[in-house]
Amino acid sequence: MGKRLKFLAVLFTLSLFVLTVSAEEAGTASIEQVYVNLPQVTVYGRNLTLENTADQETYLGGGKLTPAGNLSFSESDEGVIYYLLLDISNSVPPDYFEQIKNGILQFERALGPRDHMVLYTFGESVNLVLDENHNSADSEGILSAIKNTDRKTLLFEAISRAADDSQKSQDVNCKRKIIMVISDGEDFATGKTMSEEALENLSKKGVPAYAFGIETASRENLNSFGEFSRRSGGELNIFNKNQASQVLLDFHNDVMNSQVLRFNTSSNRVSNKMETFSMNIISMKQTLSKEVMVSRWIKDTQAPQVINLKKTADRQIQMEFTEPVIGSETPSSYTVQTGEKLIPVSGVSRGADGQSETAVVTITVGEDLKPGDYEVSCPGIKDDSMEENLVSNTGNFTVEQLPLGERLLNILKTWYWILIVVIAVILIIVAFVIYRKVKKARGVLYMDDKMILASNVEVHQHVSIKEMDGKEFQMVVHVSGNRPETIKLTIADSFIVGRSKISNLYFDDARMSKQHFVLEWNGENMFVTDLDTTNGTLVNGLRINSKRKLEQNDIITAGNTEMTIGW
Repeated sequence: MGKRLKFLAVLFTLSLFVLTVSAEEAGTASIEQVYVNLPQVTVYGRNLTLENTADQETYLGGGKLTPAGNLSFSESDEGVIYYLLLDISNSVPPDYFEQIKNGILQFERALGPRDHMVLYTFGESVNLVLDENHNSADSEGILSAIKNTDRKTLLFEAISRAADDSQKSQDVNCKRKIIMVISDGEDFATGKTMSEEALENLSKKGVPAYAFGIETASRENLNSFGEFSRRSGGELNIFNKNQASQVLLDFHNDVMNSQVLRFNTSSNRVSNKMETFSMNIISMKQTLSKEVMVSRWIKDTQAPQVINLKKTADRQIQMEFTEPVIGSETPSSYTVQTGEKLIPVSGVSRGADGQSETAVVTITVGEDLKPGDYEVSCPGIKDDSMEENLVSNTGNFTVEQLPLGERLLNILKTWYWILIVVIAVILIIVAFVIYRKVKKARGVLYMDDKMILASNVEVHQHVSIKEMDGKEFQMVVHVSGNRPETIKLTIADSFIVGRSKISNLYFDDARMSKQHFVLEWNGENMFVTDLDTTNGTLVNGLRINSKRKLEQNDIITAGNTEMTIGW
């Protein structure tokens, strides 16, 4: 029964190893470490190389990051500080232990010139054996003297100690810190409070812990060992006694082949608390996230400056700062001056063309910006940094005098509605005058294809009709309130009088029909016939209902017009 359980345990550990290798070969993107030193954010991970920056959306807290670089770690000229934690408890088999020590020596020899290795032992106590600046020539002698005889294992205390020490490194070229725990994983299944405390410490320090577990360890220990490592951002590597050297060297190669993604934020202002770093890889439909402590920053020694001032409207000035600023939203933050005159600022809006960029503002002043030189100062406005540097300069701009034509055009554009009103009023007045004049003249006559007022018709002026042979006759036209006018005419067989132009004689009389009456000449007598009009035709004041013979000087009335006929 015991042999069967041991066989199952070995089978399980081998399956874990196969799954780990398969996951790596699958090319799944993963984040191992996020180093935050605002405004710079550096991300280390696997399979993060992207074809273009549009394929990713990256955030720190609620702020979107700007991509600043994408390369492999071996191309980055950065170093790594490896914090190796060696389990010296007697639960590690002696043959494994010797192979592990030999593997650590080979691992150190494979490191690059910028890399460092720090070695701790942990068992009943945690001890720093090789510090960051040790002489590698001493490593072999020191390692050979280490024995695995302790009966207890202070794993969590060792991890927390290494996490704390990782923040003390002075090598600015080694932003990447990695903790490597070599153990059989014993005691990882107990002490949950301490394990959570160690995980929290790793998260705050931004350092992953990679687990290297010996193959003969129990299933329970390996499960706990791997879970702890993955939650910190690392992974579990299982090895047998003959693989102790190779597993460490392979890990170093993996680190060198990993990716480095660099980003920038708009400010170096830190929150001194844990924030979520998240990366959405669009093509992979994958979102990666990691909790990081935002407490480090690079000192900002560059003060913001005012640039690109210009007048954008009669009372508006758009100005830009070299970087996002704070305190720019209040009118009292600005002073606008031309010569000795101060111009009051009445309002401020941030952004340009609808954008909410805090580096661009539009200020509104209390009066029109006339031609001249202007100076804008910004007392109290600072950059959005930990140092809050004040704006270091004043801005200047000139409003040029526009050409006369352009000034007149601007006036027309501004006051065009007044011009429209004036023209409309003039047209109304002209129309009203014409109407009154026509009304006073009591109608219009058309003579020689020209429209004239009836009151202006002169005695010897002839109405244009088609020249024809026939009887000559005359009409004395009288419109109430006007002097009678005599018109000489000619009739052949018939002669139509009305308001339409197709009549032989037509008047602009609203009460007259288009073809009102017709005159007829039979060679001896003149006759008149009403053409079924609404208002009728009168002869000597009596309405006629049929053809009627006319006598000399009979008065024919049609509409408002009286005509005395004679021949």
